[in-house]
Amino acid sequence: MVAMTRCQVGILACLVLAITCRQSVAQSGIPYAWGKNTFGQLGIGSMPSYQRVPAQVPGVSNVVAVAAGPRHTLFLMSDGTVKAVGGNADGQLGNGTTTSSTVLVNVSGLS
Repeated sequence: MVAMTRCQVGILACLVLAITCRQSVAQSGIPYAWGKNTFGQLGIGSMPSYQRVPAQVPGVSNVVAVAAGPRHTLFLMSDGTVKAVGGNADGQLGNGTTTSSTVLVNVSGLS
């Protein structure tokens, strides 16, 4: 997994590259995603195999950092909470289940 880092100011300035997908956060805190999406790891609400152009991740606008693994993605929100999306066979999403998700879920147990 790529380490979470705080985004720099500027459109598409926080580009995090993973093995299979790309995530970026605009200056406004709105995340965009593109690339391989076999497990729903882009968080765009559907599972096309590939998202060929950047698409806004729906439902969030206060993202300050992103970390992407090969099958899941984590989003650090401005209030300190963490959301996750994608493959969850081994509990990668941190929500107490092994159910994958194409929409962001809350990571539980963090304080």
